[in-house]
Amino acid sequence: MDRIEDFLYFINKGKLVELIVKHDHKLFHASVHCTWSKMRRRYWIMDGRTYIKKILRRICKGYTMWVATPFEQPDFPPRLAVRVVGTRPFETIGLDLAPIFFNRDKG
Repeated sequence: MDRIEDFLYFINKGKLVELIVKHDHKLFHASVHCTWSKMRRRYWIMDGRTYIKKILRRICKGYTMWVATPFEQPDFPPRLAVRVVGTRPFETIGLDLAPIFFNRDKG
């Protein structure tokens, strides 16, 4: 395991830290989690995950999961005239008044 003295510590401001993040991301084109995991082996950035996320949002324009819009339900199609016609309750119902008959063959 690495010692604390082996890491380079950076504040999350400055061009050098941004270049390091871009370089490590460019090697694998990975997510924030993977880029941060790779960087933690050599560097330690204060509030690093948030800073990496901010940098990757700027340089990776193709990731739509960060700029996704909420789902909007489309308009309903026009209704059939038969379904819209108003009728009285129970005007069109069907009843089965005959009991169930079983047909048994004796034999």
